[in-house]
Amino acid sequence: MKKRISNKFSKWWFIGIGAVILLGVVYLIASAVPIPYRIITEYPIGMLVEEVGKIFECAECHETEEFHSCNTCHDEHGSAVFAGLNLYSTVHLTGDVPESKFIPTNQIFLEEGQAIGQVTVGEFLKKNGVDDFESVTFASNDGGFTTITRDQMGETSFLLPFQNGVRFADENIHVSTWIKGISKIIVVDNNQDLRIGDRTFSTGELMLLNTVRFTVEQAKVMLKSELDGKIRTGFTAERLEGIELDDLLDTQPGTVYHISLLSGDRVVRTIEELEGSKLVQIGKEITIVFPEKSRNQWLSGISSISEEKE
Repeated sequence: MKKRISNKFSKWWFIGIGAVILLGVVYLIASAVPIPYRIITEYPIGMLVEEVGKIFECAECHETEEFHSCNTCHDEHGSAVFAGLNLYSTVHLTGDVPESKFIPTNQIFLEEGQAIGQVTVGEFLKKNGVDDFESVTFASNDGGFTTITRDQMGETSFLLPFQNGVRFADENIHVSTWIKGISKIIVVDNNQDLRIGDRTFSTGELMLLNTVRFTVEQAKVMLKSELDGKIRTGFTAERLEGIELDDLLDTQPGTVYHISLLSGDRVVRTIEELEGSKLVQIGKEITIVFPEKSRNQWLSGISSISEEKE
């Protein structure tokens, strides 16, 4: 009898030891590779079941070898690891910056795969090549607008992840200046090296004037369907935002303007030739855009526009 009990005890003892070893191995693997082993500790079972259902739906249309990889799914649908961060929104950084560009939200808050975090406005600007500035203006996708001067900012001035992209908040500045869903950040410095008519601007100051959105390079495209042989058409175009040049210049008929370019060249245009044109920051330069003309007729790298004196 004692021998039988001893055998049962030994059996369960070995099973227990084996279970502990197995759990230890799983823990070591999960610690070294956070995905997918630890996903069950981070997300509800119901959510995981729902995601599995979506994968099965994908499998009905796609061959397994075409979509069964982590990169494929994450590139198309975002990452479950950063569920609180919108990976598809962008922020337009413009004004007195090395280059006007659209920055994906995840690049603002994720550094080399680290967890989602906040970043100070100063850190964000420095990362994008801005070492000196006078003010920063935040514009939201619902029409909100907030300008904060540099002397009012500090280590508590944060850009934070938000469901619509990016949020600005600072506990030392009145809450009415906090803004959600930021779509554009306009930086202004004190280098007023751009002359338009009888006024001087920095690029950032220019971008804070009354702007208009307009369509350029609209083109008709066609495709003949391989399924029914029908030809279907659509239109593609680009939307730009800029300042009406007429608002900054003397529009008296016959007025002639000298346009100086960063390349050192000079171009002469009458006010009639400039009618309807817009000043737009494209990349690193201010460009005179003629909406009805092709891009090769636009004037890039504007440094000054001055009236010809008799």
